[in-house]
Formats: sequence, structure tokens, C-alpha cells
Amino acid sequence: ALVDPAGSGLDIYQFEWISDFIHELKLYALVKGEGKNYLCSVNLRTAALLWEDRQELFRSIMASFAPLETQPKREAAAA
Repeated sequence: ALVDPAGSGLDIYQFEWISDFIHELKLYALVKGEGKNYLCSVNLRTAALLWEDRQELFRSIMASFAPLETQPKREAAAA
């Protein structure tokens, strides 16, 4: 899993699953809005045979995720 793949300081986690048949990217983000927390997800899936043609598009879709409201930065974990 990638934590905050864009380095934006947000609570964003990206997972990648690969099998002989399917290639899948999933992104989960904890977004704050109007005093509440929301779990947002982006899921992209393609047949494994089409991954080479679609991976650049899929990665740009994942990179385009941005909350509509300004978010507090994630605090670094204590070492």
C-alpha cells in the first residue's frame, strides 16, 4: 500500500491488486467536511491483458483525486 501517494499530507491510501485476470487500483481517503469525517474511495479495474494500455490513464485518474474543501494536514507518526 502507498500512504499519501501524492505527498499532499492527507489521509490517503492506495492499494494495487494484480492477478492473472484482473489488475485493480483502489484509493481510500479520509476527508473532513462540515464537522464530519467521510470515507471516499476510487476503484479502477481492468483485465490484466489491457493493463499495459491503461496504466498511464489509471494512474492519472488516481493522481487527480482532490477533496473539494481544504483539509488539515496529516500529522507525522511518532517514531
